[in-house]
Amino acid sequence: MEYVNNERLDMEIKKNVIKERCSEATWEYHNNLLELLDAKTNSDGKGGNTLDELYRNVNANFSKIVSLQSHMISLSFDIAKITLQEAFDRCGFEYDENGTLTTPSSRTEKGNE
Repeated sequence: MEYVNNERLDMEIKKNVIKERCSEATWEYHNNLLELLDAKTNSDGKGGNTLDELYRNVNANFSKIVSLQSHMISLSFDIAKITLQEAFDRCGFEYDENGTLTTPSSRTEKGNE
């Protein structure tokens, strides 16, 4: 895959880094969730203090995952936008100030009238 646009390349790298961080956070979330379920099933013997801490950890992990996924989706949309813009530019599609599609052939035809 050839990247002409450095901005798009940077966004792809950021997206992949976020994807890896999301996988790590998901793993941590599941481990903490299992610990919480185990502590709820088998009393922790500390009067619920461990349960509160585990619950906060699970909550924080879940929030982190949602945030990372949201950022990854946003980056994906930005990458798609840049890619589509590049494709339109390569095809020669242009729009006038009214949003009407003007192509090189339609401009030539209008100029011949």
